Amino acid sequence: MPRGPSTPWGTADHVYKLTRGLRWVSTSGHGGLAVARGLADKKLTPTARKFGILQNGYYWYEEDIAWTIPCFEVPEWTTLLTQSTGADLVTQETLKADVERWFPQYFESASPS
Repeated sequence: MPRGPSTPWGTADHVYKLTRGLRWVSTSGHGGLAVARGLADKKLTPTARKFGILQNGYYWYEEDIAWTIPCFEVPEWTTLLTQSTGADLVTQETLKADVERWFPQYFESASPS
């Protein structure tokens, strides 16, 4: 099996292509959502991009909670994530609550598009 892309958490063991420019990756220890810079520039607010780690042309949002920010801003990404990975569908209300709880500064500086 060929080695996956380099992520902030190491080399990817598995990559789910959600759509053009959007990936869910896992490594031996962690993972998360990868949003290509061009897609992020088109779909995400500058505030959302600040919460990602820009590396190798992607904004990276870790799997524990940071992924909720881009999925809150672009709800269809949650559906793509569910369809591709088999994860449980998360509602917009749950995403908003998680972002408010873990990233209150997000709402202090921007409103989602």
